[in-house]
Amino acid sequence: MEKLSSIFKEFFETVQQGEDTIGESSIKELTDSLKNCVKFEDEKYSLESYLEIVGKYTDQVIIEAAAKQMRYLGGECKVIKDCDDDMLVFSLEMYFENRTGSKMKKTATRKIPADKFTDDTIRFLGKEEKCFEIEKPGEK
Repeated sequence: MEKLSSIFKEFFETVQQGEDTIGESSIKELTDSLKNCVKFEDEKYSLESYLEIVGKYTDQVIIEAAAKQMRYLGGECKVIKDCDDDMLVFSLEMYFENRTGSKMKKTATRKIPADKFTDDTIRFLGKEEKCFEIEKPGEK
């Protein structure tokens, strides 16, 4: 479980913040919830199960932004297989607007070894980038 915790801590440490602190408590909450969600460390992820984990993180970021009077405009999660490193690359882009109309982009990227995912996931991804919309909580 310690290894899993460090994987997700590394992922969320790559979140590039704007001027505010959106996401700091999300990291701890998500890391804590992952400990309860994952049964076996060596169990492989399906794409759907990993996107659910990412979705919990993005939901929390959106909720925290709303509490700071920021409006979520939209975002996406891009997934691609990096054949050179045999890794899956998850890239998040989320867009917000504050009360004064200034727009802010939040990003995060995580590379995970392809062997941590099911064969079906690897076949589905192929060599092409797949994009998934990040929906506002409650709109899913």
